[in-house]
Amino acid sequence: RYQSSAPGHSFKRVTLTKPTFCHSCSDFIWGLIGYLCEVCNFMCHEKCLKTLKTVCTCMSPSQVQVPVSHCFGLAGQKKRFCCVCRKQTEGNTALRCEVCELHVHSDCAAFTCADCRSCHLDGNQQQDTFHHHWREGNLSSAARCEVCRRSCGSSDVLSGMRCEWCGITSHASCYTSVPPECILGRLRCMLLHPGCVRLN
Repeated sequence: RYQSSAPGHSFKRVTLTKPTFCHSCSDFIWGLIGYLCEVCNFMCHEKCLKTLKTVCTCMSPSQVQVPVSHCFGLAGQKKRFCCVCRKQTEGNTALRCEVCELHVHSDCAAFTCADCRSCHLDGNQQQDTFHHHWREGNLSSAARCEVCRRSCGSSDVLSGMRCEWCGITSHASCYTSVPPECILGRLRCMLLHPGCVRLN
C-alpha cells in the first residue's frame, strides 16, 4: 500500500492496459504504472501522491460541518462522471442534483455525501465571510485553473474543481491556494446571498 497526503485513500500500484488520465492534475499518465485507490477508484501519478489534496469519499462526511441533502433529478444523456465511484454515467441510470450539479449513478446516490450547496443560514448562525463551495469534476474542456492558468477541464476523467457559486475552476492540486472567500462571481447582483435567508 502507498501513502498519500490526503486522508482516507488506500492506494495500490496497478498496471495500465488502456489510456488513463490522472484525477489530480488531469494530465495523461505516461507509461504502464498508475496508482489506484481501492476505496474510491481515484487514479493518479506517483508524483501526485505526495501533493494530493482530494479527500477519499469514505472520509468526505467527516469534512462537512453543516450537512445539506441533495435534490436529485434525471441527468439526461450528456457524458458525465459519477462523483461517488468516478466512473462514466450512462443514460437513464444517471442522476443530477438540481442545486449543486452533483452527478451520480442511481445505484450510487445512497452513498453521496450530504454536502449540497447551502442557500440559507440556520437559526442564530452567523457568517461574516462566504466561502467557495467546491464541486469536483465534470468541468468544461475549456476550463482554466484560477491558480496556474493551465487547462483543468477534461472529458476523459473526473478531475478539477469548480465553485458552485462564483464558477471559478481549478486543479484538485491547486484549489487550496485560492483565497477562501467567495464573491459570487459576475452574477452576484442577480443572486440571493445565503446570508439574506434565515430559517428559524
